[in-house]
Amino acid sequence: MRGCPGRYVLAGGPVASSPQDLFGDLGFREARSERAPDRVFVAAVREGGIISYARGNRTFIHTLGDRAGFARKLHALGLDGLDS
Repeated sequence: MRGCPGRYVLAGGPVASSPQDLFGDLGFREARSERAPDRVFVAAVREGGIISYARGNRTFIHTLGDRAGFARKLHALGLDGLDS
């Protein structure tokens, strides 16, 4: 992602596939953030994590971050502690 070192977004924009559809059972946790208009799904993985945003039109934006990028974005969303 431009301007976000250590963070990447699935190419092509929003998709209909849920985080579980794309990545399987990684123990995604659903969260709400006052700093994001969408529901957020979070899963920590080795060396980082996945943050997916469920948009109101039933599509998802999926992002992947290395350890630093994942932790930084969770902090920005006020979701500290979901990175383990």
